[in-house]
Amino acid sequence: MKSLGLRTAVIVWAFSSFLCFAEGESAPFVKVEETNDKYHVIGKFGVQAPTMTVWKVLSGYERFKVFMSIVKESKVLSRNGDDLMVAQQAQAEIFMVFKVTLAVVLKTHETKYTGIEFEDMSKQDFDLYTGFWNISEEKDSVSVVYDLTAKTKKYIPSIIAMPLLRNGLGRCLTQVKEEILRQVEPGWKPKLKASQTRIAL
Repeated sequence: MKSLGLRTAVIVWAFSSFLCFAEGESAPFVKVEETNDKYHVIGKFGVQAPTMTVWKVLSGYERFKVFMSIVKESKVLSRNGDDLMVAQQAQAEIFMVFKVTLAVVLKTHETKYTGIEFEDMSKQDFDLYTGFWNISEEKDSVSVVYDLTAKTKKYIPSIIAMPLLRNGLGRCLTQVKEEILRQVEPGWKPKLKASQTRIAL
């Protein structure tokens, strides 16, 4: 039988923190599933903002540490067209006693204004860490989807990990949404599509 020690408990908390655990308002839609010690996490929110602004925030890797309090380092190591290598570190402080740092080096591929795919190549703290951001325009808003499949090097019981991941990702997406709204130009309004346009008689 697998046991849960103090170090593993700290890693569980830090793993959820790597998904930007932060204080804030209620979380967007989040779903977490576990299969063979791998976690599949999906999150989604809508925001009234230009697609260009949403893209600017999601692809502004080196600004993540400005609006995501858990991110201590996010640096573009190299870029070749739409392909990048991005190094990131997140640090969690547990009960004001423990500090745990998790690191990834993400092989990243951008599809401008549509999505970002990423995969950790360092294998330092994760056996598997791969996912994507997806951006799509809806009637009067932009839909943002985050999809991650991950497996940590340390065993994490699902009964503990799943609620932490669910809450952690929800708060992370809230931070991202707040940053998008901060960057929307004053006075901007969503454009109505043809089917929504009202004709005054």
